[in-house]
Amino acid sequence: MKLHNATGLGLAFAREALGRGARKVYAGVRDPSKLRLAGVEAIRLDVTRPEGVAAAASRCTDVALLINNAGIATVGGFLSADSIQSARAQLGTNFFGPLRLSQALAPVLGANGGGAILNVLSAASWINSPLLAMYGASKSAAWALTNGLRHELRAHGSSRWLRPA
Repeated sequence: MKLHNATGLGLAFAREALGRGARKVYAGVRDPSKLRLAGVEAIRLDVTRPEGVAAAASRCTDVALLINNAGIATVGGFLSADSIQSARAQLGTNFFGPLRLSQALAPVLGANGGGAILNVLSAASWINSPLLAMYGASKSAAWALTNGLRHELRAHGSSRWLRPA
């Protein structure tokens, strides 16, 4: 079983998982009524809401792969008038979202034989520009999260759980 967003890249992940033999795919979406794909169970999920993440984790007890794919990007530099608000919004989704889901589902993955976590990142993690400054910073933070989780999970004998993409 897999849990991830199912629009755009998330939809491609869902189709690929089904094509490779996944028996069930959970798709975290804000509006489950908009998702209609055989073999996919839509789960209401906003990664910025801790209670929603907890509800999704309690419902998806057979997950073997978590794909952290949720992400937002807005245009603007660090010195833009709205840069602080932009940073909070993008970090909320691009960093804290994967952190919350990883915390909530690592025990589920462990109970199901180890599983894996795949964090979808960006080249903007390393190369930043004024066009997408806050997005790049949030993806850099997500890169650091990915590496930190890898070390933490390795200490529990679970280094194969985490893969950046």
